[in-house]
Amino acid sequence: MAPASALSAENHDSVAPVPVVAAVGEDFGREAAPLWTTPGMKSQHPDEGGTWEYGFQNAKVRSYYTVNKCHGSTVRDGAGRESRSVNTASGHKSIAEIWAINSPNLNPSYYYRIC
Repeated sequence: MAPASALSAENHDSVAPVPVVAAVGEDFGREAAPLWTTPGMKSQHPDEGGTWEYGFQNAKVRSYYTVNKCHGSTVRDGAGRESRSVNTASGHKSIAEIWAINSPNLNPSYYYRIC
């Protein structure tokens, strides 16, 4: 692909700008959020212990949590759908998943809990 400076005026008119971020909130002091959900799983190690995995992968928003105490996980999408795992036994993976298509309004939320 040619660098932008190499595009002729004719070609430049046919190139539509692609928005990368949208402002969150109304004031300028806030962070910018992506228009689309970033694919892939993320992993964290909460203060309560264990491993919490969450993200958008293979047409699902997912929240998994594994810890050595009673626990669970929940995921919500921008349409108001929610999947909440059962209270899961110590050492087993709690699973919350929702089928989804990545779009600007997907806006997933991920949670874990200790019971």
